[in-house]
Amino acid sequence: MNSTDRTATCTCCKATSDLHIFQQANLPVVCNELRDTREQALSVTLGDIDLIYCENCGSISNAAFDPERIEYDALYENALHFSEKFQAFAASLADRLVADYDLKGKCVAEIGCGDGYFLRLLRRRGAGMAVGYDPSMSDGRLASLPKDDGVTICPEYFGDQNIPDNVNALICRHVLEHIPSPVEFLTDIRAKIEGHDCVVYFEVPNAGWMLESHSLWDVIYEHVTYWTPEALETAFRKAGFVPLNISTDFNDQYLMIEARPANVASTPTPTGRSPDLKKWQSSSQNFGAVTRQLLNGWQERLSGMQKEERSAVLWGGGSKGVTFLNAVEAARQSVRAVVDVNERKQGKFVPGTAHPIVAPTELRALAPDLVIVANKIYLEEIRSEISSMGLEPEFDILTG
Repeated sequence: MNSTDRTATCTCCKATSDLHIFQQANLPVVCNELRDTREQALSVTLGDIDLIYCENCGSISNAAFDPERIEYDALYENALHFSEKFQAFAASLADRLVADYDLKGKCVAEIGCGDGYFLRLLRRRGAGMAVGYDPSMSDGRLASLPKDDGVTICPEYFGDQNIPDNVNALICRHVLEHIPSPVEFLTDIRAKIEGHDCVVYFEVPNAGWMLESHSLWDVIYEHVTYWTPEALETAFRKAGFVPLNISTDFNDQYLMIEARPANVASTPTPTGRSPDLKKWQSSSQNFGAVTRQLLNGWQERLSGMQKEERSAVLWGGGSKGVTFLNAVEAARQSVRAVVDVNERKQGKFVPGTAHPIVAPTELRALAPDLVIVANKIYLEEIRSEISSMGLEPEFDILTG
């Protein structure tokens, strides 16, 4: 791919930019759709990454993104709540939202709710009726979920025809980065909740953290836009919202915003930051060079392990792990398997490389020399589990 000589349009503010910061060819267009067979995994559609930085609003966009190549269906699996670390984060978030916005007994809705895990958390913390929308939730998947008379999941997109009349909070977590026209999407939501006393909570991967930690493994085709705090605030204000709070959590890996429609009485709270577009521009310009060094380093290391007949496993079958396995050629041979605690991923194969995904209990048989941890935030949790098996591998971390 060679597109760095052309300008592209920012997905957030529509300004043009020619500041290309990172390119990577041939990554799975949907990395969280695991496959049932090796053959299926090796035949998935691939796409290119061409990231541009917008000096006007601070967002990063994939100029090579083609929405016609993306289709989400029942194969999509991105649940993180099988980890105790993530469970603690989600529980704390649910407690805070219910307390801060007086949601006890109130109606909450979630766009892109997956299996409804977070909606059930909100219910257990005191929220009233909970409604979720997710087109990837087929009838078969819905039938297997825990029963809760107060939670309804609609296997469809959020729209005028299905919004509850009394909704008081609208949640949308890790969806906005997938939307090709995010401001239009937010404007549409703003119109749909017109007349409701409704707070919105959005959560996205934190592009600032990605840039500063040089986490190229968080660059995936599914993500059209990578959000800095400045870009997120720009998008919400353009869509007619008043931001109440912008913050980070989950070791700064997540960026979150709470807002209300501009015609509802809102008192913005200090965010503790000021716009710093030059900082993000500098970090963006360094990102490409540093990440290329990281790619080359992993390639050399795993090639060396292969020659020494030493083996590795990767712990984490999410987007970070899938990107790593597809971007580092030597990982195709040196990494024997991917370990994941999500039972719904076990027995599947990684798109693009066809690595098998196994349960942690299979590590005893694999006896790896190296365990590569996709996300540092889970390191101690993983160390503890591996130690309980009597194994003593070397550990390394992709990011965090």
